[in-house]
Order: sequence, then structure tokens, then C-alpha cells
Amino acid sequence: MPTAKRATPVELDEELPFLTARQMEALTWVVRFWRAHRYGPTQREIAAGMGASSRTATAAPFVDPLVAKGYLEKTSAPSRNLKPTRRAIEKLIFEGVLGKQDDDEQPDLFRPQA
Repeated sequence: MPTAKRATPVELDEELPFLTARQMEALTWVVRFWRAHRYGPTQREIAAGMGASSRTATAAPFVDPLVAKGYLEKTSAPSRNLKPTRRAIEKLIFEGVLGKQDDDEQPDLFRPQA
């Protein structure tokens, strides 16, 4: 069985859209939450996790750019509907936030849940 070609660091840098420091912080927070709980955080949890001081603060400024850039996807669930994409994991590995072993150890991150 042929193995898939892995992208080089230069290719990955060109493929992975730029994130601001705050967007990178939000992506890291969502991925870590998802990996710890195996489901997505609520909008309120994201806002609180990002340090929003108001109970009515929205996570949209953190989430919407990440969805638009392909790092998060919204599932059909009515709540807790955010899921990191493979692109998100590649970005975090590329940036040194996650190690390569993080991708290898949890390949089921991208399989549908039963």
C-alpha cells in the first residue's frame, strides 16, 4: 500500500492560512478542549476560556475566522457543534504547539462519533 506524501514545512506554510496570535490562542484552546472531552465547547465556554469578562460575551470573534479559514468546522448538532479539522492539527504541529505524536496517537479525532 503506498504511503501518503507528507507536505514539507514550506508547503505547509503556504497551505495553512495565517492566524493572529489571538486566533492561534483560540484554536489551541478549542483543540485542547475537544481532545480532552471528545466534544466541542459551547460558545460561552470558548468566551470564558479566552478570558471574556462578561457572561454575555460571544465567541464569534474567535470562532468565525477559524471556521472561515478551515481550521474549525461546524457540525449539524444544535450545540457543542465545533470540531477541529485536520488542517487545525497540522497548523498546531507546524507552529510547535502540538507534537507530531499528538496527531499519530489520536487518529480517531477525525472519525465520526457513534
